[in-house]
Amino acid sequence: LVPTLVDPYVVATSISIGSGINANSFNGAYATSPALQVNPDTDPNSEAEALASDNFFEFTVEPAATKILNFEELVFGAARGGGSTPRSWFLYSSIDGFTLGNAIETLDVPTTRPNLTTTVVDLTDAKFQSITGPVTFRVYVATPSTGNSLEFDNFSLTASVEAQIPEPATASLIALAAAAALRRRRRLAA
Repeated sequence: LVPTLVDPYVVATSISIGSGINANSFNGAYATSPALQVNPDTDPNSEAEALASDNFFEFTVEPAATKILNFEELVFGAARGGGSTPRSWFLYSSIDGFTLGNAIETLDVPTTRPNLTTTVVDLTDAKFQSITGPVTFRVYVATPSTGNSLEFDNFSLTASVEAQIPEPATASLIALAAAAALRRRRRLAA
């Protein structure tokens, strides 16, 4: 699944998966098909087991070289592929690291296909502001047994994109260069 709308000053990758999960495009059940259907290869019954088994999918966003990102929110829907519970997801980012205890948000998904539960994740914390490099968002999944799917749809990551402001030392060098060019220009005119 590839991004469909990306700001011209931002690079966003397609969704990729960890080694402990199977994923496919799931058509037909949702209004905006295809949705992402994920099935763990093992029985990750907890957040710790999901992390240890690489049961995740991820995507990365990065601003252009002269820009910064200020994240605002990540919105998406999730549903269980069947009735067995619990089926949970755990959102992590490369900013905090992909280690147990650093989840940004988690949810035991209460709805079954085709009824998505929409989640809005607030990303206005200071650590998600003034981003100048790549940030990877990872969603780990835990299910009662192998083959119990979770399905995701309608991912939307909102951020403002701004020009980088030169550091004071850089701004001083630019001002000195401009002053030198102005002096040189006055000498040539005299």
